[in-house]
Amino acid sequence: MNEQTLQTLQVERQINQEPWLAVNLSRLIPGLGQIYIGSTIKGLIILASYFFLIGLGVYLIINSSGNFLVGLIMFIATWLLLPIWNFFDAYYSTTKENTSEFEFARKQSRDAWLAVFLSGFIPGLGHAYLKKWLIAIVFFVFSPISFILPIAGLISGNPIKILSYFLFQLVYIFILFYSVYVSASVARQRQRRAIKRFIAGFMAISISMTGPSLSLVLPIAIRTFVVEARYIVGISMQPAIKDRDRLIVNKLAYKFREPESGDIILFSGTQAFQKQTDSENNVVGNSHISRIIAEPRDKVQLKDGALYINDRPLPKTDISKGETTEYQWGPEFVPANSYLIFSDNWEYSTVSLDFVIPRKNIIGRVTKRFYPWNRAASLTDK
Repeated sequence: MNEQTLQTLQVERQINQEPWLAVNLSRLIPGLGQIYIGSTIKGLIILASYFFLIGLGVYLIINSSGNFLVGLIMFIATWLLLPIWNFFDAYYSTTKENTSEFEFARKQSRDAWLAVFLSGFIPGLGHAYLKKWLIAIVFFVFSPISFILPIAGLISGNPIKILSYFLFQLVYIFILFYSVYVSASVARQRQRRAIKRFIAGFMAISISMTGPSLSLVLPIAIRTFVVEARYIVGISMQPAIKDRDRLIVNKLAYKFREPESGDIILFSGTQAFQKQTDSENNVVGNSHISRIIAEPRDKVQLKDGALYINDRPLPKTDISKGETTEYQWGPEFVPANSYLIFSDNWEYSTVSLDFVIPRKNIIGRVTKRFYPWNRAASLTDK
């Protein structure tokens, strides 16, 4: 091979890029494929837009003054539609910059990076595309197990199981992608270093979001630690919340401040609370929704049909028709690190230390009602 031919090949390698590698990189992080082909500014704009819109959608969903429906549409559109558009843009932007000779040669054989892309969605599909039927069937059959085990580990809560199943997942991903890549008869970037770097990036960046067996991890994490939707059963929180209302619970609210009187909270009931309450207070299982009326060390007393907090009558209350007027109660002091809760529907409420909830039992703050749509409103006004 003469020197001129070598120079020509070097120029070809510098000019031409793999379209499906760009798509795979965009699957890791939106915009990364554009950065790979040299469109750095465009890639950074896509990347910044993606995370900004995702964050804005979450903010509108969680925040009491945000529009839930707009936030949900923005979140879903950004989470699903922007990446899909990004795939197409990464592919066609790459092919547009490649030489016609390279593109013609590329289409003459089955693409190794396309096989990797297909395997990321359905294990075994990439091998089937390459007509490696036996190993494709193995991955098809084995994939449900690889999907279930990590989820089972998260549900179990056992740290050893979680770590073991996640290590299993890492090994599984490496075998899946590496085997499908090297199974291709032609791979223009078949250096083992390239596929290993991609696999490392896939595991490091997207294992909790787009891994073939862990697509449920991020939603579970969001529901557990950030925000979740709940519905109330019963009339104990009328008129603020009615039966079957759908609510947003912000689980980050009390990471930055302590609960306060007037907050509507989702909490897990104590044994004493469970004995005193009835189904009117239930949300799901042992989870309940009520309003905080007294904070740690506050003085609480019921007398003459009025509820007093620190010797002041609780504002905007009228319990003269409720069952609570049949007895006098207190004064008592709310224990440290605990909160006294009370239902807004006074006729269904009783004042008792059984309704003192430890701080650790508070799951999050109820910030808004998002359904029915015609009554969507903030619930943070005290």
